[in-house]
Amino acid sequence: MKISLSGVREGDFAFVMGFPGRNWRYMISDEVEERMETTNFMREHIQGIRQEILLEEMLKNDAVRIHYASKYAASANYWKNAIGMNEGLVRLNILGTKKAQQQKLLALGEATGNDNYRKAFEEIREVVAARRQPLYHQQALVEVFNNGMDFMKIPATQAFVSALLSKKKDRIATEKEKLIAAADTYFESVPFPEVERRVAKALMKAYMEYIPREERITVFEVIEKRFKGDSDKFIDDCLRFSIFGSRENFRKFIRKPTFHKIDKDWMVLFRSSINNGLIGAELAMEEINRSYAMAHKV
Repeated sequence: MKISLSGVREGDFAFVMGFPGRNWRYMISDEVEERMETTNFMREHIQGIRQEILLEEMLKNDAVRIHYASKYAASANYWKNAIGMNEGLVRLNILGTKKAQQQKLLALGEATGNDNYRKAFEEIREVVAARRQPLYHQQALVEVFNNGMDFMKIPATQAFVSALLSKKKDRIATEKEKLIAAADTYFESVPFPEVERRVAKALMKAYMEYIPREERITVFEVIEKRFKGDSDKFIDDCLRFSIFGSRENFRKFIRKPTFHKIDKDWMVLFRSSINNGLIGAELAMEEINRSYAMAHKV
């Protein structure tokens, strides 16, 4: 294929080369504000809390520092991105600029009799308003539980539970070995439970501060009823009693595993609640996001 260096004319076929990705150059002001107050807000505040605790612990102990160094760096990278983005948007008055551009475009549409500008603008605004709280909650779930709590990345237990319920010895033996291997990997990934305890307690409080009681994931109903709202006590009991709370707990469980023990396990219930919350948030936005995509095609 020949490449012309003589310039381009209207209608010429062209390739655009560059870093693969996308930008939000054509967002309306509502979309920019949404990004600032949902995704960026949660990244800044939740990861800020986590990093402060990790740094304190890393400075106390070289082994802790080595283990968490890459995790801290990864967190700090997108934490700074969120902070810098919001500061830049405010400093450059992007919201004001966007609003002026919107009004100019809407005025052009009205002057030329083209109603598509107004339709697209109003549809996007409606969708952004409708998904605001589900998106805010989804970002809280991701930052607090998925990105914030390493100790909650426990092995999946569904296959082993299914084997136990089947009462087939060969199947139980196979799934047991798989769970033992997964548990070994898990415990190697969280060698400092006291650090995880501090982080988890702080992030639970942050989640409770940012998310209204009626919208929180179901495990908080358990915390209200069984722990009188004390999330610290819940985290302590997770690490004290759960089969994944320590290697010793897991060894005791795996010697005589039962369905009842898994079914009532605090960390298993906690992980299930997190997963259900993420799925629920995704489903709540599924139709909204479909409308969002359509509005951008108007």
